[in-house]
Amino acid sequence: MASYGSQRLIELVKRLVIATANERIEWQQTDDPTGFVCVFDGPSVQIRSEDADGAYPYILQVMDNYGNVIESFRSNGRDPWDEDDSMAELYERARRSATNVDDIIDTILSDLPPLPPQPPQAMRQFSDEPPF
Repeated sequence: MASYGSQRLIELVKRLVIATANERIEWQQTDDPTGFVCVFDGPSVQIRSEDADGAYPYILQVMDNYGNVIESFRSNGRDPWDEDDSMAELYERARRSATNVDDIIDTILSDLPPLPPQPPQAMRQFSDEPPF
């Protein structure tokens, strides 16, 4: 069973995922290219890849108004709850928010021709060969 402090951090991670998905908060990239920070009227939250490779394990840090780390949470994969999935999702959403990747992809797609239409399923050729 997770301690009270861990439970609060798990709740924080999950609520940050929701707020980021709903575009209620924005993330910025840190000096570390695999780190992202979100500032809230003084305190802030940072998530980064511990190995600086952009992948698991992730570290979440809560910082006070002066930038001091006052709480830290590391994804570990040993606990029965899905904190690793939540941390991975938060990391990916923070990265996408900080890099503005979706707007950039939209800009690129607007300059490319559309994909050709796909034939309806009923019109496709059938084969006697098994699908494997």
